[in-house]
Amino acid sequence: VMLLFTDNTWFLLNSYVQSLGYYIQYVIQVGFECDTWQQLNIEFKNNGENQLWDSGPNKLYDKVTKAIGHSLTDPSTAFGSASELWIHWWTIFYWGWWISWAPFVGMFVATISRGRTLRQIFMGAIAAPVFYSFFFLIVMGSLGIKMERVVELSLLDPKTTDYQKITQTGMIDCSAVGYSNGQPVTEAARKLAEVGYYALPCRDPDDVFFDVLEPYGKGIATYLKLISVIGVVLYFVTSSDSGSYVDDILSAGGMAHPPVLQRVYWAVTEGACATAILYAGGSDALTALRAVSICSGLPLTIGICLMCTALLRACKYDMMEEDIHTSTRFVVGLFDWAEGFQPAGIPQGLEPGMEKRIVSLVVSIFAPFVSMHKVHEKLYKGTAILHTAIMAMLFITWIGCMIGEVGTTNAAYVGWTMYVAFAAHMTATRLQARGAYKVYGSAFEDFFACLIMYPFVASQLQLQAESPMEYVDEDIGAGYRGKHAPVDHPHNEMMDYDHVMEFHRLAPALNPAQAAPQQAVQYPPGQAVQYPSQQAIQIPPQQAIQIPPQQVAVGAENVQIVGLSPQADYMATVGSA
Repeated sequence: VMLLFTDNTWFLLNSYVQSLGYYIQYVIQVGFECDTWQQLNIEFKNNGENQLWDSGPNKLYDKVTKAIGHSLTDPSTAFGSASELWIHWWTIFYWGWWISWAPFVGMFVATISRGRTLRQIFMGAIAAPVFYSFFFLIVMGSLGIKMERVVELSLLDPKTTDYQKITQTGMIDCSAVGYSNGQPVTEAARKLAEVGYYALPCRDPDDVFFDVLEPYGKGIATYLKLISVIGVVLYFVTSSDSGSYVDDILSAGGMAHPPVLQRVYWAVTEGACATAILYAGGSDALTALRAVSICSGLPLTIGICLMCTALLRACKYDMMEEDIHTSTRFVVGLFDWAEGFQPAGIPQGLEPGMEKRIVSLVVSIFAPFVSMHKVHEKLYKGTAILHTAIMAMLFITWIGCMIGEVGTTNAAYVGWTMYVAFAAHMTATRLQARGAYKVYGSAFEDFFACLIMYPFVASQLQLQAESPMEYVDEDIGAGYRGKHAPVDHPHNEMMDYDHVMEFHRLAPALNPAQAAPQQAVQYPPGQAVQYPSQQAIQIPPQQAIQIPPQQVAVGAENVQIVGLSPQADYMATVGSA
């Protein structure tokens, strides 16, 4: 803000508005930029730089050059293409760097935001920092470009300078402006530096930030540099502190307030590691560390996509949206293996057991069509054997073509095509199962799961078909359908096994010993008794509900009194036993 008022305020405000507009205009276009045709040029060369997956010289270059008897023309010369390596230098790879920060930054922000609304978190932790970053980068960048233009207009000879080349390349000849080894050496360059203007491209990168602060007098420049150093120190301290805090929480098993001494240990250890890396390897070690961080961002990107989906569902659930509140879930999850196939919350009658799970998973790995046949029998009835045969053909063809690549070029690609078709068929079956069991989800996540985790999907569907969970046949009218549940009375606790399974497990057997003695239970008009069942009876508005003691005992553990708004009639749901 001080720079905004100290320098040309009108120029900086114009630059902020214009740059922000350019960003909004191009963020979608540039976000999808892949340098497609420049990257294709890598395949047209045989200079050892081609590291793109499955596009080596044997695919195209060797065959073509052998046929024509000479090498291909340089595509950069023929088509005027920019460097194919530019995409490797682009700042898009900083995205991977920042994503690698997500685990500890996200946990830190979540911890300090406890009790706040999503709107408050968005405005305080996302929107405000983004717009401040825009402001900081645009102001400093504009002042840097302004300083560079002052130097070019002051020190370059217009008679011998190719300004068009400077515009195209963005580079200047440092010797032409009187610089050597990052320092001004000519009289004109030194005098210009004394008043605070430097040739920034010729300076050491560590000095450029502070050079931009020089034109405002030594006192103001010193003050700005001091404030900047304090800000940088606070940034690194808070970043290290938040990282240590998250490491402390994780190492303490998720404890919200872990021991302070343990937190100090992590802070000292992290600082010692950073110091050792800098001392031993210098900038090369930091470059390697940054590359590792970027690589770690790839799997985290997939995890963040899954977390975004989970957050959306959590918000839909809290907003009481009917589509998710009238749904349930599969008996077993795709990631139950991460909990040793013993996830918490599955009722005893629905848990398939460790042995059955392992056998099902092993069969699904080597013969998923065998596992899927049980699902096909339940969903497709008379055409089940046809669906199983199609899956078996696609799966076996995939394996055979992968083996056939040894003797037949490109056979593997036929195999991968068969595999995608296999995953698509499995996706269609899983979507059908979702509808039959009223499981919330989407086709996109099903296809993603079938494509990369087909054994777990096949095993999951097999165990689902073999479970006692109730099944809705689309060809038969059902007394209960989740999608027809009243909007004002959604079923609560969709994601909790004990509540979800109420609507899908068998009713408990009548136990006379649990029956309430002597007296029937009376429920006055305007209230309803809700049982886990699929039968409903209509009660006139002014009539009390009489339920004998034995019937109360059948579903006593699940009785729920639900207040109803005034209407012509209301419903009492009665236990199926």
